[in-house]
Amino acid sequence: MPLDMAAAAFGSWVPSLVADSLRRSGETQQPSEAVIAAHRGFLAANEPRVANLEILAAYLAPGAVLREAPVAPDAADQHGVVPSLPDALADLLALTRSGLASADEAVQLFAMLRPFTMGNGRVARALWLWRTIREPSMSAEALAALSFPQAPASADGDSTPALTAYVGHPKGQCV
Repeated sequence: MPLDMAAAAFGSWVPSLVADSLRRSGETQQPSEAVIAAHRGFLAANEPRVANLEILAAYLAPGAVLREAPVAPDAADQHGVVPSLPDALADLLALTRSGLASADEAVQLFAMLRPFTMGNGRVARALWLWRTIREPSMSAEALAALSFPQAPASADGDSTPALTAYVGHPKGQCV
């Protein structure tokens, strides 16, 4: 039987994962009740939209705003057209909601877009968590043991750049 997502979002496992996400962004303080509540609201959303990500980003990185266009230099299509960032993010969320994009794929795409002026890593980890808890095999027992994965190594041994914002970051990159 699938998990009740509304109930799962209010589970005791959420604060520790939120704290872990913030630590990966270099924060040393424990998350506030407001930040935990913002995560719970996002995780409980059945069909998150761009507005849900904007609200979450505002709690995670006060002052964060959605960019007009992707930061990625190769964001243009074959005709040289750069999609609007809200449209590209809406497409990413549609893929994620449909299950066509795995949690890891969603995060890689999100990291390439870098949609917000700050807080991208924290929002990406929340998106990963949203998708992961919706896996058909997810159980209450698995939720209790859930943790963020480590970035895979590339052929040259460095972390994949698209995942850097997701699991950790060099100073100055998106957190």
